[in-house]
Amino acid sequence: MPCETKQGLISVIICTYNRGEYIYSVLESLAKNDFPTDRYEIVLDKTAYVR
Repeated sequence: MPCETKQGLISVIICTYNRGEYIYSVLESLAKNDFPTDRYEIVLDKTAYVR
């Protein structure tokens, strides 16, 4: 009987402020991973600001 690997759910949280030029490459890298797309979510926080 084959052994099944259970994978949990994950959230990828991207905090950014005025970095639109980098978002595409980050999302592209996430899309290339081999983790099942129905097992993770991507949250984009565009309000992150550090003084």
